[in-house]
Amino acid sequence: MEKQNLTEKEVSEKYSIGLRLLRNMRMHGEGPTFIKISGTLGETGGRIVYPVAAVDAWLSSMPAGGGGSR
Repeated sequence: MEKQNLTEKEVSEKYSIGLRLLRNMRMHGEGPTFIKISGTLGETGGRIVYPVAAVDAWLSSMPAGGGGSR
């Protein structure tokens, strides 16, 4: 059974998207939809996961590449 949510590292590896790019897009409100799971009480930060369906939908919405001008 395939996982429903992936960590940012798993998304990076599965879809060949750089971790830095994922983080930058997230900070600028771009990229695939993510879920922030809060840490325990008194702990800073939390965990970020990406629903597989959201990543697939985001990638499908991207224009097909290769048509850049020179």
